[in-house]
Amino acid sequence: MWTAHWAATATTTRTGSGTYTSCSRGWPFRQGPLSRLHVLDELDDRLAAVDSTVGLIARELVTRCRELTLRISQLEREITQLVSRLAPTLLALPGCRGLSAAKIFGETAGVDSTFSSL
Repeated sequence: MWTAHWAATATTTRTGSGTYTSCSRGWPFRQGPLSRLHVLDELDDRLAAVDSTVGLIARELVTRCRELTLRISQLEREITQLVSRLAPTLLALPGCRGLSAAKIFGETAGVDSTFSSL
């Protein structure tokens, strides 16, 4: 993977505004999960300057990551809405959000009752 190659020759710098890594090409980029849209936007902007096949492929991958991130967020909202109807007390627990509540509900409630109540 191109990321692994760059990471092997990267240097990391911590600043007041975040942690930045400079890859072998000298591009500083902010470290962060690719599930954060601003990280994807920053990466896409930097890759726009790369006029090569690798740059094109990397931008396609960033676009796909953005699409998947948005879909994951949408599914998480849908799951949270379902759980709020089926087991609202789980969502009231500190630190228990939609996915955790859905997992607990799915493991403790009968599978038949889960699908029949939707």
